[in-house]
Amino acid sequence: MIRNTRRSLDVAYGDKKTPEEKERLARTAFEQLSRVLAEDIYFLTHPKRMVEKVGIRGEEHLKAALAKGKGVVAVTGHFGNFPLMIAWLSYQGYKVSVIMRRMRDVRVTDYILKRIAPSGVKIIFTDPVRECVQGSISALRRNEILFILIDQNYGADARVPAEFFGKKVWVGASPVTFALRTGAAIVPIFSLREGADRHCVCIEPAVPLEEDRQDADTTEKNVQKLTVVIERYIRAHPALWSWMHNRWKDIIQSNED
Repeated sequence: MIRNTRRSLDVAYGDKKTPEEKERLARTAFEQLSRVLAEDIYFLTHPKRMVEKVGIRGEEHLKAALAKGKGVVAVTGHFGNFPLMIAWLSYQGYKVSVIMRRMRDVRVTDYILKRIAPSGVKIIFTDPVRECVQGSISALRRNEILFILIDQNYGADARVPAEFFGKKVWVGASPVTFALRTGAAIVPIFSLREGADRHCVCIEPAVPLEEDRQDADTTEKNVQKLTVVIERYIRAHPALWSWMHNRWKDIIQSNED
């Protein structure tokens, strides 16, 4: 994890940050991850305390999108305390599902499911793919919120290139695919830390999608829009992102390289 973190910081910032600055950021990111894990264990067991520690900004954007009756694809990343954010929205009365990969350790998956179950959040696993697609579309057609994290190197079966921190990487296209298929709005939602133990659910306006081009071209342009939003949050609050993942392991080389 430490090696991946250092490499990620080198790729993202190059010489724009000194080695000392990158090392401090790496340490802060690990501290943030430890805090998130501890908070999630506590707050998912004490939901009343969770409600007290989380606020919201931009809720009108979410309500406006849901008012159309076609569901919301909530685009986010491994940023801030995103599990707490998702659970908190469910406790506020929103119908929430989240797409998640199965952990390699079945015991970890079982533990997560046990912890998250009381919140009412529905887990849609990425495999089998057919069930994932059906479950996702069904959630949107019930006018629910479907969370998809698109900041890591997943989605090999349905991904397109996008620029992220100046490098071309593969990004999962499922948010755009589901939105265009169902008419759902794509709404970026992120968790920001405010002080030592408070959090804010920050909701952006729905991202307007392009629909007037060929499918592949349309998908790439729309995915790039989403990637720009995620990068903006990471640049503004770099310590809140999970640099531990080897996000740039598949950098797409241009023909000019």
